Amino acid sequence: MVTAKDFDLVECQVTLFTPASQFLPNKTLVALLEEWGEVFNGDPIVIPASPNLPPGVPRLTLMSKDSRYRIQASAARVDLFRRIKDEELCLPEHLDWTLGVLFRYLSVTNGIVNRVAAVLKRAATLEDPAKQLASHFCKEKWLHGPLNRPQEFELHAHKVFKLPNSVAINSWFRCKTVTLVGPPEQRAALVEQDFNTLAQEAEGREFSAAEIREFFASAPPEFDKVLSMYFPEESDV
Repeated sequence: MVTAKDFDLVECQVTLFTPASQFLPNKTLVALLEEWGEVFNGDPIVIPASPNLPPGVPRLTLMSKDSRYRIQASAARVDLFRRIKDEELCLPEHLDWTLGVLFRYLSVTNGIVNRVAAVLKRAATLEDPAKQLASHFCKEKWLHGPLNRPQEFELHAHKVFKLPNSVAINSWFRCKTVTLVGPPEQRAALVEQDFNTLAQEAEGREFSAAEIREFFASAPPEFDKVLSMYFPEESDV
């Protein structure tokens, strides 16, 4: 039986949507490397401005040499990714550090934030993960019919709820089978959880630093709660 405890965190993504930012890649590059050059120690990527370039296309990418950290920024949004491999990550501490980087970014670009998002990816290495996921989510009659020997399996679900001490959010839950890059390669179930504020409420919205911190303080326990609802302990079923 697959439970929430079988899943390990493999990636964290934090996104701030900044449609009114005064985005200057070179100025931003200098400011971020002055404070976090030891983290973003890979070769930077800067794309010149172009009238045909969509505002959401990253024009600045900074990363670490080991690919664990990556920040990418455009005129419309900024994303900071953290990959986790063979290590423990304290998610609240990492989110606090991430916000320090992104608030510095906002101070340089005069960015106004009208939406925020957090995405977690967690993986569980399993024997025949497609069959295990099908058995977990589907009725017995389907397991003896079209789902008797699946090679791959995917489940997507969406709902809207209010994050404690924060705002209403979209909650996307995506679960699918994947092959983890080795060595050695391993078959696994990957869960992607995406919490993001509502697009229909973005117009005219401006999140304060306190509201952004509240969102990211409330998100970690809710991520765990949602995962446990889909993959409860056997005694809870």
